[in-house]
Amino acid sequence: MEGEQARVLITVKATPQPSTSYGDTSCVAGVRIDGDEPTWIRLYPIAFRWLDGEAQFKKYDVIELEVRRKDSDTRRESYSPTQDSWTVVQNLPPWKARHKVIGQLPATTTCELMRAASANGSAPSLGLVYPADVDRLEFEPHPKWTPEQGGFNWSSQHLEWEVCDGTSSAGCGSGDQTEVAVAGHTADLSRGAAQVLGRDRERVAA
Repeated sequence: MEGEQARVLITVKATPQPSTSYGDTSCVAGVRIDGDEPTWIRLYPIAFRWLDGEAQFKKYDVIELEVRRKDSDTRRESYSPTQDSWTVVQNLPPWKARHKVIGQLPATTTCELMRAASANGSAPSLGLVYPADVDRLEFEPHPKWTPEQGGFNWSSQHLEWEVCDGTSSAGCGSGDQTEVAVAGHTADLSRGAAQVLGRDRERVAA
């Protein structure tokens, strides 16, 4: 399949996972901004930990790259990136510039996402969620890889946590069932606004 050029605002970088097909890879999600309106996009595989420094990108970087639709993945947002094709264009500073892009996406709920995806494999699997309230966050250690899965330094595996002007951003690594990440922003703090990118591999209990 012929590739196409895409411009993407990176919002999620999942924990690297072992893959028999691709080795040590990460799943990346973001907002595609080269079309008429912003849309979600999932990029996999990316061997992020093995990239040279200049090829690595950060959350909220805008990158340009070549992508191809993943026919083996029924989820509509899933694309395969052409390795080493990306260029970092800029990093959007917190939080107004980021919300200007993300706030254009339609809102949903995690229940709606999971219900639709269970009924239809091509239903949206990434979405923007405005929670009514967040009274706590609970973290559990990710199980270490077995020697057969890679045997690298576990200290490199971590959950990102940042606080900016009273809001939080956390990325939850992918496991075997669903992948979820949360990114808060101050533009709508009064509503407890947050972005939930979900339903890939690791089940998340509320």
